[in-house]
Amino acid sequence: MPLDPTSVLIALFGTDLSVESFEEGGATLDFWLRSQVPESYCPRCGQPTGRIHSHYHRVLRDAPIGGTPVILHLNLRRFRCCQPTCPQQIFCERVPTLATPYLHRTRRVSSAFVHIASALGGRGGARLGAHLGLQTSASTLLRCIQGSDLPAIGPLRFVGIDDFAFRKGHRYGTVIVDLETHRPVDVLPDRTTPVVEAWLRQHPELTLVTRDRSTEFACAITSGLPEATQVLDRWHLLKNLREVLERFLGRHQQVLRDATPDPKPRSADGEKIRVELLERQRAVLHQMVDLKASGLGTRVIARQLGVSRYLVKRYLQADAVPARRAHVRVRSILDPYLEVLNRRWDEGCRVGAHLLKELKALEYAGTRRPLDAWLRPKRAGTPLPSPAEQQDTLNADRALALVDVEAALPLRIAPQELLWLLWKKVEDRQEDEQHIVSTLLDRLPALQGVVSMVHEFMDLMHRKQATGVSSWLERAHKSESGEVRWFARSLRREQAALEAAISLPWSNGPVKGIINKIKLIKRQMYGRASFQTLRARILTAFPPLHQL
Repeated sequence: MPLDPTSVLIALFGTDLSVESFEEGGATLDFWLRSQVPESYCPRCGQPTGRIHSHYHRVLRDAPIGGTPVILHLNLRRFRCCQPTCPQQIFCERVPTLATPYLHRTRRVSSAFVHIASALGGRGGARLGAHLGLQTSASTLLRCIQGSDLPAIGPLRFVGIDDFAFRKGHRYGTVIVDLETHRPVDVLPDRTTPVVEAWLRQHPELTLVTRDRSTEFACAITSGLPEATQVLDRWHLLKNLREVLERFLGRHQQVLRDATPDPKPRSADGEKIRVELLERQRAVLHQMVDLKASGLGTRVIARQLGVSRYLVKRYLQADAVPARRAHVRVRSILDPYLEVLNRRWDEGCRVGAHLLKELKALEYAGTRRPLDAWLRPKRAGTPLPSPAEQQDTLNADRALALVDVEAALPLRIAPQELLWLLWKKVEDRQEDEQHIVSTLLDRLPALQGVVSMVHEFMDLMHRKQATGVSSWLERAHKSESGEVRWFARSLRREQAALEAAISLPWSNGPVKGIINKIKLIKRQMYGRASFQTLRARILTAFPPLHQL
């Protein structure tokens, strides 16, 4: 069926243009167009005029049709402005439905460039554009997104605020999300109180703001929107509640160590290495305690000892060297085929390629790397254990995580492992898990009160009982645990936001989803672009609902 250029142009650009001629069959589709508008408007004063000064030729690149590039040749006019006082005496005819001034591409191509750049950036977008028939450079794509019109901020009622890292530990920005549309409305270059407060003052129509437990955001909202309802993020509340248990367990390392005998015998050399490592860790702990007593901060101590500040915080919160998680062997994809491999090895097959081919015939789905790791000690003369022995070792390693009920506790159990057992409700624990918890509570009675307060707070949140917050805070202030009292004191300062978090359906969940997208965009830019480019990409990556 032959192509009707007139119908194509009317469907794409309306009736302002007429087709003088059309040429196809070459490397491009060429349209020669003429404007049908009898007069034009001066871009300076806006006065209409029909006085023609001269004609000029303009060439535009349009989106490809059927994979073939489209070139538009426009025969346009220059007009004289009829307003004597207007400084623009002569101006070129504009085609606003087709293209913006000065560009050599149509609005459709520019819009496609903006969407490609917002999704993939410069270089990745240029590669995709080449496959789509939209040849361009990475620099052009970045200029398109930098000069694009960002989505306008409409009327807002409920927003969420959270920070994200430009460079973790050094520089942070702030993203503000409309909780009703789940789309970002603005990105700020900092997360400090003055920057956030200035933005909030520009939007007095806001009635509710969700946030994490950052004091910077709390002060900004209180100062900028004193009448707005603040809502704490429930995920951060549960995270801080978990830290109460974690800090308590970390502070009683010696009790955990005494309550966890070593059921697995060690060799003399292994025991010597373990003791030497423990002594070095104790020496580091004593150094940290002495430096802390002299008035130094966590960061200074970390720099002097050459360790991370998180390690310093964890050691200083404990009364002994923190225990480490027991190692558990991970099951290999090669385990179901060990019997076959041992038999073939005994039969004299030593070539890895032949063994891999036989495994593939047995529906082995892995690569050659696990097979090479199995063959390496074989070829070096080191005997490997039999499949039955390997299975026994695997079962024994798994049993270290939860020893049977006759043992007291797992080997060197770390606070993180006990944490989730204590976090579970009693009815959700298995028999061996309940035995572990009971044994620990017998050795550390103060833990029972902490666990009870933690479960009561979780129950308030799950049942959405905001009326019980005051009672819980009163009892938490009288707790024997310093960690529970610390948590209660911090919540007392923002009790209204806590009660709103429990009773209202709003949370910072949509903001966290946006931040995950920001991390992807930020890594695509390799840290080489400006804040303005990052802001444009974030805001254009989530178009308004009517554009989806």
